[in-house]
Amino acid sequence: MPFGPMDLFWIGAVPASAAALLMVALRRLRPNTTWLLSVGGGLILGMIAQSVRVGWHTSIEKLLHPHVALDWLPWLVLVATGICTLANHTRSRWQHWLVGLACLFVFVVPLRLLANSVYVATRWSLAEKMGVLALWTVAFATVWRMLSLGQRNGQPILRGGLLIVVAGGTAMTIAASGAITLGEQAGITAATLLGAAAVALMKSLQLRQENSGLDPLADAGSTQVFHPLDIDPSDAAGPLTVMLGGLILLAHYYSELSAANASWLGISLVAAAGWLPEGWPERPVGRGVLRTVLTLLPLGMAVASALAAALADPYR
Repeated sequence: MPFGPMDLFWIGAVPASAAALLMVALRRLRPNTTWLLSVGGGLILGMIAQSVRVGWHTSIEKLLHPHVALDWLPWLVLVATGICTLANHTRSRWQHWLVGLACLFVFVVPLRLLANSVYVATRWSLAEKMGVLALWTVAFATVWRMLSLGQRNGQPILRGGLLIVVAGGTAMTIAASGAITLGEQAGITAATLLGAAAVALMKSLQLRQENSGLDPLADAGSTQVFHPLDIDPSDAAGPLTVMLGGLILLAHYYSELSAANASWLGISLVAAAGWLPEGWPERPVGRGVLRTVLTLLPLGMAVASALAAALADPYR
């Protein structure tokens, strides 16, 4: 399938620009909500833009009347974004209700995405269906939880950068496994994160310059790590889990993504921005190196394996 400049525009420039513009437009909200809505909105607009390439009528029809599993993904990302937004603005006594809602939702996500699978319809017994559904429900819940707790480890810039790399590697792996459209959507995720992160980083540098101008001596002797707008990749754990996790699920059951590569991609996603045991190594640099290795090693294995299989297949 040819890939030209216009494709790069629709799946790269559009979601990145949308996320960046949302970061600017929503800057008066809480920083974590600004990041969440920018990432969630960028993902949804990017998926819509992807289908616009074949016509506005087709895009609107797919959005308003979803038929295949992939058509439901924007709506699932929207719900995940809504749940996380409510969690940011709901009083503590209502949080347990939101936890229950999130648990129900992570059960619905694989159920909805697998509903049209031929395996579910004809090839799996009831026990197999329930086992697969339980497995993916636990997987979605675990990834969401680990990404949410990742902010305890700090280093938001490193974790955000690794998350972009993982999204790009996921795009390569899925596309090499024969699912070009799904690979493009993983690319949309990388572009969305890049656009939102660029605005946050520029604002962080601006604030750092302003603070340095006020008291250069204090800034020079400070050990404070500048946190971009108090934003952390964990603030968008919900939509990112549904988006990347959903694409991995779809590529595995509707295309040729192997179970091993799906597992490697899931591990790299958690390692990139999720929670890792705190306190070891002692120095931040050591912890950053460890996280980088734990992220890039499984990601590299998945990409290399998928590319090797694609090159060995004469029909691709």
